[in-house]
Amino acid sequence: YGSSNGPDQDFLLISILVVIFHNVQYLGLVWFHNRNRYGESTGHGLAQLVNRSPAFFLGACALFSAVIYFGSACATGAFPGCAPFADRRLGAVSWNQIRLCLWWGLAMNHYVLDQKIWRVRGDQELRRDLRLA
Repeated sequence: YGSSNGPDQDFLLISILVVIFHNVQYLGLVWFHNRNRYGESTGHGLAQLVNRSPAFFLGACALFSAVIYFGSACATGAFPGCAPFADRRLGAVSWNQIRLCLWWGLAMNHYVLDQKIWRVRGDQELRRDLRLA
């Protein structure tokens, strides 16, 4: 990573370094949960297909990352050599600024949703799927 073009690039790099271990743990937790919930029954459609093996699960994660994460990150214009909306504006703000706001808004929303989803004390089914009950 050469010299950055500004604080957007610096902040994105720092955020990647800070959350990479969390992401690996989170993938393991989600895989374990999904394997236990969707692997033992039928009628779950795509969730059952994706979670039938670690290879399918990691493949789905890679595809999601390639399309959603890298596509969205590229649209922010903060990554070198990847700024498809560099000259576009919506009034006084650039399209890249709007995309950065969406990027960080979705990232923060993830933490809010995690607080609601992973409540093991109040959810007997979640405790069972995580093998805590």
